[in-house]
Amino acid sequence: MNLHTKGLCLFFLLSIFIFQPKDLYSQTEIDFNHYQPLKCSGLIPEDFLILSQDKYKADVKNEAQITKGHKVSAAKGEFLLQTNFLVDEILRSGKVLFGDTVTAYVNRVADNVLAGQPELRKKLRFYCLKSSEANAFSTNQGIIFVTLGLIAQLENEAQLAFILSHEIAHYERHHSVNKYLENQRVFSGSTRTTYKTSDEKIRMASAYSKDLELEADSLGLRRLEKTQYDCNEAVSSLFVLQFSELPFEDFEFNPSFLENPVMKFPKDLLLDSIRAIDLENDMDDDTYSSHPNIATRRKNLKKMLNGMAGYGNEKFISSPTEFYTIRKLCRFEAIRIMLNNREYCPAFYDAYILLKDDTASLYLKTCIGKALYGMSKYKNHGSYTDVSEYYAKKEGNQQQVYHLFGTMKSEQLNLVALRYLYNLSKLDSSFSIVAMRNDLALEAVSINNIHYEDLKETYTILNDTVGIPISGEQMDKTETDKEKHSSGYTSKYDKLREAKKKSEVEKVTETKKADASKYYMLAFADIENREDVVEMFAVAEKRKVEIESAKKAESEKKAKLTSLQRKQLEKLESTGQNLALGIDTVLCAEPFYYMVSKKGRIKLIKSENLQLKFSESIRRNAGQTRLVVTLLDPKSFTTNDVDKYNDLAVVNDWLDERFDHEEDIEILPLETDRTEAIAAKYHTSHFCYTGAYTIREKKQDAGFWLVASILFFPLLAITIPNALIPKSNTYYHTLLYNTKNGKLEVNTAIHMKSKGGINTKMVGLMTHIKKRKKQTTVRS
Repeated sequence: MNLHTKGLCLFFLLSIFIFQPKDLYSQTEIDFNHYQPLKCSGLIPEDFLILSQDKYKADVKNEAQITKGHKVSAAKGEFLLQTNFLVDEILRSGKVLFGDTVTAYVNRVADNVLAGQPELRKKLRFYCLKSSEANAFSTNQGIIFVTLGLIAQLENEAQLAFILSHEIAHYERHHSVNKYLENQRVFSGSTRTTYKTSDEKIRMASAYSKDLELEADSLGLRRLEKTQYDCNEAVSSLFVLQFSELPFEDFEFNPSFLENPVMKFPKDLLLDSIRAIDLENDMDDDTYSSHPNIATRRKNLKKMLNGMAGYGNEKFISSPTEFYTIRKLCRFEAIRIMLNNREYCPAFYDAYILLKDDTASLYLKTCIGKALYGMSKYKNHGSYTDVSEYYAKKEGNQQQVYHLFGTMKSEQLNLVALRYLYNLSKLDSSFSIVAMRNDLALEAVSINNIHYEDLKETYTILNDTVGIPISGEQMDKTETDKEKHSSGYTSKYDKLREAKKKSEVEKVTETKKADASKYYMLAFADIENREDVVEMFAVAEKRKVEIESAKKAESEKKAKLTSLQRKQLEKLESTGQNLALGIDTVLCAEPFYYMVSKKGRIKLIKSENLQLKFSESIRRNAGQTRLVVTLLDPKSFTTNDVDKYNDLAVVNDWLDERFDHEEDIEILPLETDRTEAIAAKYHTSHFCYTGAYTIREKKQDAGFWLVASILFFPLLAITIPNALIPKSNTYYHTLLYNTKNGKLEVNTAIHMKSKGGINTKMVGLMTHIKKRKKQTTVRS
């Protein structure tokens, strides 16, 4: 998980007020058959451009004015500091949308909700967040985020209107800061009430949280009452919340589209029955829950509705067609996001569901291919459980999908996925689809030991299972019958022929029983003689030999080194001094720098200033070494840099996915089809992620230096600083990925005693990356 994702998770925990909450599709001008992911447009909003520390200082100044000059409390100051930096980390990650179709729609619904409060409307900004989770949350800064995953699950516009009303209430009542301050009071032990156990303190905080959630519901409903929207949809939105973790729909799954005229799945790969969806999954008792459960919230809203004299009855103020189109956009986006997060099974099933209405959608077919590729790669490397849950935990028809792929062995899934990608490559011959297909062909040969000759042989043995007679069998039977009829005599040879034929039939029958699990070997049986199929396996065989030869040569080379030489080589590799990549151009995304205090806390303002200097060092040193480095640093963007922001979003998605994959799995990131245009635009095939952090640590030998200062008084000027000044360690990291195959070509981790040496190390690394040839001499 990279720093962007960690920051996002931290903010979700900090914000606390997360509103977690199926079907008509409309034909519009949007080409869903060749769908392209959402992009931002227009000018970059000011929220994205101002430095975090400047926002924090402005908030502190504003707070002082509100309190008429009184000093802002330490707790509130800390809250303002943390939230500004964490919100900005989300804004600059590329995961936030602005100026797009979906965000524009959300803002129009917000306009409807706040039609009678123009001043409040001016204070609020609504953005959509590229997340498949069904959530919405507000911030103290007046920003309200709505995830695409939430809109993908909603039934109508009125439900969205209530969710926005709920989040507006959180902002209006300052719930986020009040909750933070209350937790500080409860857990710091500074409360003036009588002694309370830890459990009691937790219940105090939990009860307070419930009060805030219920208050936001109540205020949200009162605000909705003033609109034309149907207030009953506030209650129905909680029903959506209750089941938001389920797929978009619950359709019976039929895997026949993965079969071919010859290959059919054995019955034992499919469940006879599925686990029904639990309709009572929300307990009434929420005593020990940090938030009020849905049942409690539903009862509260129903009670309020009973006391209302009248309210609107509109489920849509905009047209239903527009809502369903927006929801469809969000569903297409959610599938892509799930794939990026390695959630292959749910992405596969949701794409399967949407294909029922959009049967010609190449985008959805490609999503299924990507899901199969990801599952097969992890299955081949023995890590499938890292990307999929156990099928018994699932409810509804999705369980069939989890069971099918969870039960398959690596060689089975490998060939099934390979056949699907082969078919897909006939529709989409783009680099990424062909590369995924060829990658699975290589792993079929090198990992699962499946060769083209094996496929032909298995087809010959098993072809009787699909009604194709065994070669020569019918002819022999006819000739024998002729002999019997003409002479009435059965010769010794006839008897031997009959015995041999019976033996072969029994042998084939036994083979069929023993090899029932080898259905997958028929994946290419109907097209096995096609020239491109033969070539695909031939290329895989050749590539396997090349890889094995290269590994053997590298192993033999290292085996000849002494232990000292090996240590020297490892040092060269860790610092990049043995590189000779001959790379001229690199795209660097959002460099980072963190200053960490002795107590392990990130010094946010100091870190931001160091990051700005670090980015400037990259520009300066790149010019010095003549390595062309394009820096996508959101802190240097201007209002007109929307194209750069969109490029950063794509690159970050690619890097996020690559970071999440295990290092021993060489897998092509599924976002590669989107990065091809970015790589071409900046004339590079290498993405770089680089940064540093400095840690201030307590001296482990402080006691020694203090004793030394007493015993050797003249050395006092030296010993006291050594005892009291914290030890500083700086770590400079660089990761450089090849966008064509996802491989990590540079992985350096350089340790320094101070941050002052970064420039020298950076220049050296850039020089070695650019060099085309370098003879490495290891001293004996």
